[in-house]
Amino acid sequence: ELTEFHAQLQDAYYSMSDLSERLRRFRGSVSFSQRDLEEKLDRLDELGRLKRKYGGSLDSVLSYLEKARAELLEIETSDSRCARLEADLAAYKSEYEKEASVLEQLRKRAAKTLEAAVTGELSELNFKDARFGVLMSSCPASENGSCRAEFLIASNKGSDPRPLAKIASGGELSRIMLAMKRITGDLDAIPTMIFDEIDSGISGATAGIVGEKLLSISKSHQIVCITHLPQIAALADHHYRIEKVSDEISTHTTVTPLSDEERVEELARLLSGKNVTDSARMQAKELLRSR
Repeated sequence: ELTEFHAQLQDAYYSMSDLSERLRRFRGSVSFSQRDLEEKLDRLDELGRLKRKYGGSLDSVLSYLEKARAELLEIETSDSRCARLEADLAAYKSEYEKEASVLEQLRKRAAKTLEAAVTGELSELNFKDARFGVLMSSCPASENGSCRAEFLIASNKGSDPRPLAKIASGGELSRIMLAMKRITGDLDAIPTMIFDEIDSGISGATAGIVGEKLLSISKSHQIVCITHLPQIAALADHHYRIEKVSDEISTHTTVTPLSDEERVEELARLLSGKNVTDSARMQAKELLRSR
């Protein structure tokens, strides 16, 4: 048994001797430099500082590096890019001014046609001496061109045209809008038009003309019209009675759809006033039949 132990110890001795020699050679090949160590520690400190500042990992630091390089390149080439952009801008500006000039000429030509057409329509709408005009003026460049149109109207003979938005009443504006929509109604995509006080200051034959024009526009648009004139109301497809009701606490408005009989009654009330007569009812039925 001891002989076997002796053989194992011999093997172990030679293995340890060989390992010892290899370790001596390795130790002899290793050199230590305090400077190298300090450089390595400084680099580790720098990497730690960068990670803390730019996201917590080396990947985020490298990502920031690429972004900074791209920004630096953009700054270094900014002069050439500015020159190129200025050249593009000059070309686009020239093209814009050319197209804006063409658009302005087209608008001026269309304005003359619109002035004559609207003036003719206004004459039929009880604006006997009214003159409609369009003033074209320069404005800051935009996607709509470099000119703007302002609508003018002279209500009486001898008066100078003035801005429509400043001098027209609500009823006048409604009738002027009616005249314009009568001409341009097929060119827009407005589904519903509301006319309020359109009957202000008109009666008789003029009211009938207003009603016919509304009826004409209603072929391609939905028309909502608030009116007190039976000649206009009778042309509608549907009627609603609007009433304001007040009590001691509040005021509210009701809108009630009218049946055929109620339509006759309301038209008759508009014709005769508070006391509705049989004659007014007959006339109301006649108006409804004649639409």
